[in-house]
Amino acid sequence: MRFLGIFLALFLFIIFSYITESSFLKEAWNKNDVDTTLHPQQIVMGILGEFRKTIAANLWVKTDVYHHVWIEYSKKGWEENSEVIPIDRLITYFDPSYVESYFVGANSLAFGFNKVEESIDFLNEGIKANPDAAKLYFVLGQVYLRKKHDFERAAVNYRKGINIAKKKYLEASENFKSTDNEAEKTKSEDDMTDSFYFFLDNSYMLANTLTLQGKRREALDVINEFLKHFPNNRTMLDLNKRILLENSWKAHLPPSHINK
Repeated sequence: MRFLGIFLALFLFIIFSYITESSFLKEAWNKNDVDTTLHPQQIVMGILGEFRKTIAANLWVKTDVYHHVWIEYSKKGWEENSEVIPIDRLITYFDPSYVESYFVGANSLAFGFNKVEESIDFLNEGIKANPDAAKLYFVLGQVYLRKKHDFERAAVNYRKGINIAKKKYLEASENFKSTDNEAEKTKSEDDMTDSFYFFLDNSYMLANTLTLQGKRREALDVINEFLKHFPNNRTMLDLNKRILLENSWKAHLPPSHINK
């Protein structure tokens, strides 16, 4: 029954998209001075209400399972699966707060199929809907650095990602310490883990980007700021040592699990 509901919702989406894009209907609306600013997905989302989030979650679970099976059997990089891109797009129509779909879809567009501008547009849409998503700023920084070689814009986005991730980590850490509720502790732990990785990755890539610009002092400041919170982090300690020892530095991919 649940999957029947999903099928009906998708069917409604297609029908309403067709109707609202009909030139005949638009002409009729315009003659009667009817507001036509609503996009097809906005109409459908209004009809579906909160059920749309359930649809998005189910689509994501099924897509995630299929995606991992595809990686295992195709032996290709995870960004190269073109079949998940339209599904990621659809998920964000149903639930614009689904950050993971923006994250995966934008990575695939930029690094799997070299659709750089589409990736940037998708990320900017995701950031507008989720301004506190550090991982989206990280991917946007990666696209500007690796695809457009725009160090300035890459650095701007890495800095935004750092500020968001650091704030989230500190808040989650305080929440973890201040509660005895096991469910809240688990959520705080999850938030700490997620924000830590993007605090690390954004910091790591910002330091690399600044070094490529000849701004080694600023790069070392970024590393030292991270080490104030995680003084024993081997990744950043090694990076600090390399920048101090080398006159030039080649930017590497970020160290965490997210680009595996």
